[in-house]
Amino acid sequence: MKAFFVNFFLVFLASSLVAKEEGMEETRYPNYVITEKGVGSFGVSKNLPTNLSEKDFLEHYFCGYIGDGIPVEGLSLFDGQIRVFMKSGPFQRKARSEAVEPKCASFAPRAFREAKKGVKISMISVLGAIARTDKGIAVGATFKALKEAYPDIAVHPVPSTMGHDECVATSKSLPNVRFFFESCKEAQEGGTIVRIDVVTTK
Repeated sequence: MKAFFVNFFLVFLASSLVAKEEGMEETRYPNYVITEKGVGSFGVSKNLPTNLSEKDFLEHYFCGYIGDGIPVEGLSLFDGQIRVFMKSGPFQRKARSEAVEPKCASFAPRAFREAKKGVKISMISVLGAIARTDKGIAVGATFKALKEAYPDIAVHPVPSTMGHDECVATSKSLPNVRFFFESCKEAQEGGTIVRIDVVTTK
């Protein structure tokens, strides 16, 4: 069951409507900073930006399941390099009460209306080199580089939630920030960071 939901979510995201901005190349993406409070202008426990047009919202909206069937939804931005998770939304409510297929097109308009009224951000995931910490750590950095930047970094095995993420590294100097590796063995043997999450503890 767990593998099904993880694979389904990854397949869905790969085919979701995440459009690259017209004429925008990867080198022209903004360089966001990852802090314990968020990524760039997106802050955990803060509201989603309300100035997004309906067209932009619908193009970047995603929904699906992670881990053992946990429903999630939000916005996938910059070619999927940043995913902003909504604390609540129509898909999550529906999926918690009954088995529902993540047909995002049917949930997106309502999610947009709710976002305009104010929806909190529960988590931000960084999956590309678009963002880095104040010490230069980004997705793709080695565990060695992470350890040099944050000497108190500690690794722990965890259940996979999005696939290939069974090890998390944390530092007391960056509370709420989680660095994920494929496995802790992989991390110690020169593996690289596959994802960075900023989470809320509220």
